[in-house]
Amino acid sequence: MIIPARNQWYGWTGLALSQTLLIWTDAPPALTWGLLAAWLALLLVSAMLLYSEKPAFTVRRDYGAVQQSGQRFTMQLALHSAVPRRLELHLFDHYPPQAESSAMPQQAQLGANETLEIAYPLTIHARGRFQFGALQLRYPDRLNLWQRDLALPAPAEVRVYPRFAHDHADSAFAGIRTPQLGHVHPLYKRGGNGDFSHLRDYLDGDSINRLDHKASARLGKWLVREYDYEHEQPVILMLDASRRMQTRYQGQALFDEQLAAATRLARAALKSGDEIGLQLFSDTPKSWLPAARQGGQYRRLVETLFDRHADNKPPDYAAAIHDVWCRERRRALIILMTVLEPGDAATLRPLLRLLQKRHHLMLVNIRPPWLDGSNDKDNRDAALENAARDVYANTFATNEARLKQEKLIFVTARPETLRPQLINAYLAYKKHLRH
Repeated sequence: MIIPARNQWYGWTGLALSQTLLIWTDAPPALTWGLLAAWLALLLVSAMLLYSEKPAFTVRRDYGAVQQSGQRFTMQLALHSAVPRRLELHLFDHYPPQAESSAMPQQAQLGANETLEIAYPLTIHARGRFQFGALQLRYPDRLNLWQRDLALPAPAEVRVYPRFAHDHADSAFAGIRTPQLGHVHPLYKRGGNGDFSHLRDYLDGDSINRLDHKASARLGKWLVREYDYEHEQPVILMLDASRRMQTRYQGQALFDEQLAAATRLARAALKSGDEIGLQLFSDTPKSWLPAARQGGQYRRLVETLFDRHADNKPPDYAAAIHDVWCRERRRALIILMTVLEPGDAATLRPLLRLLQKRHHLMLVNIRPPWLDGSNDKDNRDAALENAARDVYANTFATNEARLKQEKLIFVTARPETLRPQLINAYLAYKKHLRH
């Protein structure tokens, strides 16, 4: 596309002043029209010369396809020109709207059969897959009356991973503290699933169900059976990606806090020898990652989650739990992370009981941050807002108490304490299995 350049506007301004002066001095009309015709002819010839000039450019990108959110990286461009003259270029790279850079647009000179290398800093604060479009450039003709506007195709895709995917230490348990766990129910060790290990003498407190009567009668002393319980097991993370997780907390959605806690727990579980699997759901099951403990399982889990976001659909717990029930046949620890609402108790209780017939269950309720806030303004609207929040909080607590009556691990966590509380609940569960 050819558009007017700077000198053309100066020319039109000069022409208008000249025509005004000629009319003021009663010059012949032929001179006035002749001056206008000469100017239009100059514009036409200049445009035809620029149009006939073949815009021969090639562009190449050099960049890191994998980046970290919020971290600055460098995008490098190499532009080669085959136009047979020296060009004054105005460049702009069409980077994604989620990115920011103060180095665009740029100006540069490029000679014939030369290559211009451009490197500019770029920061992407979001996570996901981001597409780079064309490199747009403009250059004028020899008289700077017209300029050509080009969009050179330079497609590229950058995968931006969340910061928490790179911040984990070599030990997943390093730096974990033990704050208040909230409400955690004890979970009884499963019976009958262990393999016989050896016999030992009876000790006070041993269950009589573990007595080996034949061995005791043969050796003349009380003996009990010891079993080796398999502590390593599948851990399935059920992550809510519905509209409930779009609530903002300290500048980011609750869904991002959930992902940070889930990846930290996955790292801890893999370190302890457990298998890790994943289900993402909203109104329907969105993603499924089968449980495994191979070395690349953590990478596969992050690959599944890094470009996922909460949608505008309500959660369907029945469909999600039915999907897990059908897919995971082995006995596993199911960790359901969501934001509960007052009406969820009646829906969830029969579904949780169904899961408990085969699996161990941990229900993690992320408490909405606005539930603990208050409006300090002294007016009628603030009073009504506080009263409505109190009513909602009381109903929320009542339904939460009903769910705590089930034989499951129940954890209520605020967004800022979600990660340590989830890790500690998992460690407490593992410790109970070993004793």
